[in-house]
Amino acid sequence: MTFQNIMLPLFGIIVMVYVFLRVKRNQFSIELSIFWMLIGFTIFLLSIFPKLLDIISQWVGIYYPPSVLFLISTILLLFVIFRQEQMLSKLNENLKDLAQSNALLEGRVKALEEQPSR
Repeated sequence: MTFQNIMLPLFGIIVMVYVFLRVKRNQFSIELSIFWMLIGFTIFLLSIFPKLLDIISQWVGIYYPPSVLFLISTILLLFVIFRQEQMLSKLNENLKDLAQSNALLEGRVKALEEQPSR
C-alpha cells in the first residue's frame, strides 16, 4: 500500500468525524454539515475507488480524468462562495434592522430621561 492509498481515505474519514463532532457540540449548523459530510464521503469514495474518476470523466466527456477533480472542486467552491454571500447578505440585513431598532430604543430612553420626574 502506498502513502496515498492510506492517507486519502483517512483524510476523508477525518473530515467526516471532525464535522460530526462540531455538530454534536453545536459549533456547526446541521445544514452546512451535510454539505461537508458529503465532501468527506466523496474524498473517501474517490480514494478507495480511483477508477470512479475515470468513469465520471468519460460520462462528462472530459478526456483527462484529473481535470474532473478541478471541475468538481471549482463547482463546489462556487457553491460555497454563493452560500457565504447569501448568509452575509442576510446577516447585513439583520444588522441593519438591529441598528434601526437600537436607535429607536435609544430615542425612547432619552425622551423618558428628559421627562420631569414626579
